[in-house]
Amino acid sequence: MTFNPKAYALRSDEVAERYEAREAWRKQNAHLALPFFVDALREEVPPIYPGEVGMVGAASGEGKSVILNTWHRQMQDAITKSERRAVTAFASQEETTERLIAFDIEKHGIMKASSSPTVWIGASWGMNADDIEDLHMTNVITALHYAQSQFAEPMPIAALYYDYIQATPSDPYRRKQMTEDLRRLQIKDDTRRLFDSAKTFSCPVVAAAQTNLKAQASPYKKEMPIPGKRDFEESAGIFQIPDYVYSFWLPRSMYAPGQRVEVDNWNFTVEKNLMFFWFLKARGHNPETAKGIGKVYPLRIIDDQYVYDPEYHKHIYMRPSQEVK
Repeated sequence: MTFNPKAYALRSDEVAERYEAREAWRKQNAHLALPFFVDALREEVPPIYPGEVGMVGAASGEGKSVILNTWHRQMQDAITKSERRAVTAFASQEETTERLIAFDIEKHGIMKASSSPTVWIGASWGMNADDIEDLHMTNVITALHYAQSQFAEPMPIAALYYDYIQATPSDPYRRKQMTEDLRRLQIKDDTRRLFDSAKTFSCPVVAAAQTNLKAQASPYKKEMPIPGKRDFEESAGIFQIPDYVYSFWLPRSMYAPGQRVEVDNWNFTVEKNLMFFWFLKARGHNPETAKGIGKVYPLRIIDDQYVYDPEYHKHIYMRPSQEVK
């Protein structure tokens, strides 16, 4: 691809015009933005607008899929209540399509679950290995286009959820020549194509990424190993390409429930439902529009929801100058 300097080197008047156009567009389309999944942090963490991508990162087994499922159910409920003509799309490399809907069936029954405003993309029961490997990123995007055509008129996608980047099968032309370097390139390509799909389908995208595949590189603290920027960089694109990056850690994966942890200004007791969230990145924002950027928040998982309590935060983070106000 030939580099086009015109796209990058702009005069001040051109940039100011683009800024005003973008701000006007955001105001007009605020109803299409995807709010952060933790209610009490929505003033701290900006919503994801159509065309933007948020990346949820955590080590293996530390709740990436549960977070995506929770966020997805919130959007399903919002669409149903608003009666908006749209669907969510949930693509999973981890689960079968039949299991993806299981929570809805178990909680609401088969009739309500079967009418939920969602398109599910993934393997189904009984597929062989070759079928499952067909769901590489190119075909995921092809399936999204197909899903939109299965209605009387093309159906808008309100939000796309993807679980997860590293589990995506490699493109066919790379499978037989795969090396570690090619695998990293494949992951970067998949991240880029998912980013592009946010613009193609004009919707917010939330994807999951597995961190710390080998050794942790830049944790928040050694005793509180919330993944940092470099822990996403199995392929640099996992951190660099998305607009937002969210990092999570379950203390119970390192400490026994009931154990007391004291590190720097943190002093807390490990609970089974305790999780920490580190807001790592918000492209296009500053501390006024993304107040939580760079901060760490304790969350509790209660009744399938992620709850933030500022009083609890104050209680376990002891330095007055950094207390949550």
